[in-house]
Amino acid sequence: MLYNQQFEITASASEGGVISPAGVSKVRYSQNITYTITPAAGYEIQSVIVDGKDIGAVSEYTFQKVTKKHTITAVFAKMPWVNPYTDVAPTDWFYEDVSFVTGAGLMNGVGDNRFAPEISTDRAMIVTILWRMEGCPVVNYAMDFTDVQEGQWYTEAIRWAAATGIVNGYGNGLFGTADPITLEQAAAILHRYAAYKGWADDTTVPILPAYTYSEWAENDVIWAELSGIFSGVGTELDDLTAAASRAEIASFLRRFCENIAK
Repeated sequence: MLYNQQFEITASASEGGVISPAGVSKVRYSQNITYTITPAAGYEIQSVIVDGKDIGAVSEYTFQKVTKKHTITAVFAKMPWVNPYTDVAPTDWFYEDVSFVTGAGLMNGVGDNRFAPEISTDRAMIVTILWRMEGCPVVNYAMDFTDVQEGQWYTEAIRWAAATGIVNGYGNGLFGTADPITLEQAAAILHRYAAYKGWADDTTVPILPAYTYSEWAENDVIWAELSGIFSGVGTELDDLTAAASRAEIASFLRRFCENIAK
């Protein structure tokens, strides 16, 4: 009988948010079904398309007294970045890099509306950034680092990175948690993370970039050069043994995400 018929409602969403319920829902004849549209952080609802018609940027829509098939699609758009930092100007070479990493939640400011682009980044921070990118996994791994305390903001990040081989210590049980990370160390950690994810091609070519770097970092430096990690950095990268500034790390991370991450 007509009243026992069911009709399919197909719901989908673009990147940047969710629609609920998603997928195909079956609705009985003359019944209602309500959809909720929720943007992710940094995104906004651009439009909702119902049966091919744009009904605007609504956060909820109800099909009333359903008597046929329908489709509904939520479309999201990234919100323009509103610069909260007094020490980051549109004319700075790192402006777009800071916009990217803060918009993506990879890096935050240091307080008082400052990003502090010129100060160095410590080793614990860059490991924590990658850990967050990975979804903050918790691993059962006994670390040998005597300078990594339990229960700190970086503990689980370093535990994960050590377990996966993304980071190594200095030897003698030291990780150097609060030590400034050097440019070559940052390149090495990004290279190892890319290899862990299956994104890195370990085939190197016999080139020697015009940088000063440690012998152990040669393959990492070559990889970073070929992968475009060093491109667009507005500082002199002649000495990769130097401490990396927050602006330089932001630049590395942006290009890693755009060029390497899949």
